[in-house]
Amino acid sequence: ISFCWHGGEPTTAGLAYFKKAVELQKKYSDGKQIDNTLQTNGILIDQEWCRFFIENNFLVGLSIDGPASVHDGNRIWNGHRSSFDAAVRAAEMFHDTGVEFNTLTTVNKLNEDRGEEVYIFLRDVIGSTFMQFLPVADQAENPSKASIHSTTPEGYGKFLTDIFDIWVRNDVGNVFVQIFESTL
Repeated sequence: ISFCWHGGEPTTAGLAYFKKAVELQKKYSDGKQIDNTLQTNGILIDQEWCRFFIENNFLVGLSIDGPASVHDGNRIWNGHRSSFDAAVRAAEMFHDTGVEFNTLTTVNKLNEDRGEEVYIFLRDVIGSTFMQFLPVADQAENPSKASIHSTTPEGYGKFLTDIFDIWVRNDVGNVFVQIFESTL
């Protein structure tokens, strides 16, 4: 049984909420395997969260769109403050404590022409060995707003091509890029 804690920022529910959820999972699992994944922007991650993730075998996805100049274009919080440092700090804590994590990067107007830079940043600075790249797509119900952030099909394709060229020459077998691995 898989639980995917995603949408908004799940950690705002608080650690007590997740402790209770895991307690109920164990109580009612009837011997079935329970898997938990959680997607976070990293802002609330601390050592206590890391211990909880390890003790309960959570796979954590860290939302980060690249270097600060890209990331903070769309991922700001609480009065337009940068969330970049919190995401980097969370990645460092995950490495230091052994939390299993991957990165989720949205491809948008700010990074669609910076695929190589984003990939190298995620690989070398964040230390991600499992990456997901999701396009921010036009919203049919409000095209005028969508065009501000959305990537085009050509922009998304170029972004992935730039990453593929590096990945296929240097990182196959060491870095898992979901869209490439799934396709191949």
